[in-house]
Amino acid sequence: MPKLVLYLILFFFSGVVIFFVKKDTSLKDLCINILAAILIIILEKVFENFKLIWLFFISKTWYRRKKIRVSISYLFKIKLNDTYLLVRGKRIPNQFQPVGGVYKRYRESYYALEKLKVTDDDNIPIDDKSIDDLRIKLPAKNVISFLKWYNSQLGREVSPYREFYEEVIRTGILNQATFPYANYIHKGRHMTPIHFSKHFQCYEILIAEVFELKPNDDQLNELKTLLQKDSAEYIWAREELILRRGVIPGKNSSFTISETSEWIL
Repeated sequence: MPKLVLYLILFFFSGVVIFFVKKDTSLKDLCINILAAILIIILEKVFENFKLIWLFFISKTWYRRKKIRVSISYLFKIKLNDTYLLVRGKRIPNQFQPVGGVYKRYRESYYALEKLKVTDDDNIPIDDKSIDDLRIKLPAKNVISFLKWYNSQLGREVSPYREFYEEVIRTGILNQATFPYANYIHKGRHMTPIHFSKHFQCYEILIAEVFELKPNDDQLNELKTLLQKDSAEYIWAREELILRRGVIPGKNSSFTISETSEWIL
């Protein structure tokens, strides 16, 4: 029996008992406690899902007739000695950002996404690299259904290893012999509210899954060696520099740090 149905039955039964039983009895006290417990559970769920409840409301009302751009990516938190590894961006050459990229959708998702009227994001040119990215546009009224599909993990990329390989193994920043695999844990999800993007001139939602690299001893030693080297392809940045977006007071910086870098702190 689904939990929700069980809670509703208990809630209804307890309410009936409290309403009709006039005298104080152990059964009435039990029902009062059940009602209180169910209300606490409901309030906890409301607070846990407040963002989605609000998103549900505004996507079905205020933004209902608008198209929303949704970009879903994953970012790696690679931290060593209070510094974070950032790599040079491909689309913005003088910008550094966390290792990671946009998730891919597979052909199995075609019909599910077609029903939601999902289209490619036309703000970024579609090429061999960006094809099938989970960087899309759809009617705002379908955003919640799209997120349910995304959370189901059906018909889409799940592992974040592809971009880890592309950005730090294939580029030679890290040695493939030392990193034949990557251990990582999921640290959380960063999700923006619906907002207007001045850059793309449209409404959008940005979502990023944050993973923390958990290196073994050999991998940790290689990262320590990397920390001592200078390169044009990566930097190790402290939290303050990331929050300043790469701006160093009193100096003309030759690079910037992406806004998404704050999401791994």
